[in-house]
Amino acid sequence: LDWHNCRTMDAGGFLPAIVTPLTGEGEIDVSSLQRLVQHMFAQGCAGIYVGGNTGEGYVLEISSRKTLAEVCVAEGVKAGKAVVVHIGHPRTSVALELAVHARDAGATAVSSMPPFVGGATFAVVEAFYKKLAAAVAPLSVVAYHIPTVTKMQMSTAELCKLLDIDGVVGFKFTDPDLYKLERTLAARPDAIFFHGMSTVQVPALLFGARGGITGGGGNIAPQWMVQLGTAVAGGDYAEAMRLQRAFNSVQETLYGPFSHKMTASFKAILVWQGVISSGKMVQDPHLTTDEIKQLRTLLAELPEISKSLTHLDAQIYPK
Repeated sequence: LDWHNCRTMDAGGFLPAIVTPLTGEGEIDVSSLQRLVQHMFAQGCAGIYVGGNTGEGYVLEISSRKTLAEVCVAEGVKAGKAVVVHIGHPRTSVALELAVHARDAGATAVSSMPPFVGGATFAVVEAFYKKLAAAVAPLSVVAYHIPTVTKMQMSTAELCKLLDIDGVVGFKFTDPDLYKLERTLAARPDAIFFHGMSTVQVPALLFGARGGITGGGGNIAPQWMVQLGTAVAGGDYAEAMRLQRAFNSVQETLYGPFSHKMTASFKAILVWQGVISSGKMVQDPHLTTDEIKQLRTLLAELPEISKSLTHLDAQIYPK
């Protein structure tokens, strides 16, 4: 993928932030992972984003994160699709180890949350991205702005300062502040911004984002995100907003009750879609029996999603 030509019309410009399928023993389920990646590519996605928050990257073993990157990159190479590997870790040395591994495995780019555990100043964040870019050069780096997690609301000037680092090509921008997105792009028009919130993809694209990287729409309805981006690129804003409203209705229905177990619910839906074999989590709470019943009931009210559930008899947590 040419990162300076990754516009919305290029296969939707959408990279789902995929979950990480696990075996019952907590190892990477390679066959499920391959099916998941192939499923995303078949839906028209421009690539995938792996090992992020939705992918439980921060709590996976280092060896598992390397396996995850290797399997995904291999699938991406076969399909000619982008694979962006999130390498963030509380310890900078581990993040850099994962970054170099991802580069050597053939990733399209690496991405990382900034340092935030225990709090971090902008100077610390800037120094981290300089180290990361230098470590993986000439590979591209996609920085990450997500103030709800980092508790750091970077200014437009600070975002621009990170974009001035050689090798940092853009941001995964998970912030509803589209004014900040637009002002940053006005100052750095060559930067590549992927918006990280499924619920505001249309306005984000209109404000200059070149695509999306999201876990919500990315895992359960990637085709909507692709179609939405294609509609915006083609000037069919009415269709784009129809798709945005349809997805937001799904979001409102599902993720009020499951906002505390979003990744677990994504995995359950993917099991029922026949894409992965288990909803096993690394350590986050699994769905209870009552929650599984509740999720089934809510999905029955959403025909756009329920029609894709071809394996409703599958066990979410097989013995």
